[in-house]
Amino acid sequence: MRKVLLLGITLLFCCYVNAQTLITPSSNLWEYNGNIGIGVQTPGVWFGATPTFQMKGNRPTISITPWGTGGLGTIQFKGVSEKSEFHLNFVDGTDSKIAFTSYQSSAGESFTIRGNGNIGIGVASPQHNLHVNTQIHISDGNDNMLTASSSTGVHHLIGTYNGWDPKTVYIAGYNAYYHGVGAQTERVRVGHSFTVNLRDGGLGIGTENLSGYRLAVKGKIRAEEIRVESGWADFVFKPDYRLRPLEEVEQHIKQHGHLPDVPSATEVQEQGVDLGKTDALLLQKIEELTLYLIDQKKEIESLKGKIEQMNAKQ
Repeated sequence: MRKVLLLGITLLFCCYVNAQTLITPSSNLWEYNGNIGIGVQTPGVWFGATPTFQMKGNRPTISITPWGTGGLGTIQFKGVSEKSEFHLNFVDGTDSKIAFTSYQSSAGESFTIRGNGNIGIGVASPQHNLHVNTQIHISDGNDNMLTASSSTGVHHLIGTYNGWDPKTVYIAGYNAYYHGVGAQTERVRVGHSFTVNLRDGGLGIGTENLSGYRLAVKGKIRAEEIRVESGWADFVFKPDYRLRPLEEVEQHIKQHGHLPDVPSATEVQEQGVDLGKTDALLLQKIEELTLYLIDQKKEIESLKGKIEQMNAKQ
C-alpha cells in the first residue's frame, strides 16, 4: 500500500513539474503550458489566448536599451498578412521619442511622443503640445465639439449640436453669454482685429470698444449699398408745421455758425454722424427751402401783379 501511494505521489509531482517549469532560478522566470511568467509560477491565459507573457511584482518593468545615441528599440506586432504590421519604436538620442508606425501608413510615423511631452499625429517631430498633420474629425453621434478648459469652466469653442440647426457650425454654442445667465464665454476673437462680444451681441472690427453699438469698425468701410431704416421728414409739409422766418434763421446762423437743428462741426467731430438721422435732417432743410421758394414765388407774382397795375394806370 505504501509503495502504491509513493508511486502516485511521484507521478503527480512529475506531472506538476512537466506543466510548471522553473527556467531561470536567479530571475524567477517560469514556463507554464506554453506561457511565460516572471515572478508568477502559473502565468494566466488572457481570453483563452496562448501563449501569454505575464509579469508580477511590486514594480514590473520591461527595459529596452538601444546601443549608442540614435539607436532604435522596437516592439513589433505582426499579423498573417504582410501589410498587417505595426512597430512601437523607441528612438534614443538628444531628441528621444516614442513612435508608433504601421506598414500601410504613408506618413511614416503615425503617432509620436517626444521627450519634451509634445505629441504628433502624422508628424515625426511635433513642435507643439499637440501637432496634427491631417484632418480632425469629431463625432460621438450627438454633440460634436472642440472644447477648452480655463479657470472659469469648459468653453465650447466650435461644433455642431444635436437638436439645433444641422447645417450650422456654432462658435461658443452652449455657454455663449446671454442676458440673465453668467456663462463662461463672453467674447470670441479672431486674430487681433475681429471680436464678437457675446454679452452685448456686438461685433468689433479693429476695435473692442463697442460703446453700446452692435457694429463698431475702426477704419474705412466699402460697400455697394447701405440701407438705413429711420424716420423721415415729410412732417414739414403738414399744415401745423412752424416754418421759421428767414430773419430768425439768419440770426441763428450769425450766433451759432450753422443752421437750426443741424449739429455743429465740434459735435460731429466728437460724436460722429448718424446716417439715418442726418439724411432725414438734410431732407427737412431741403423741404423747408422748398417752402421758402414757394413763398418767394408768391411774393414775386404779387409784386409783378402790382407793377402791371401801376403800368396800366400810366
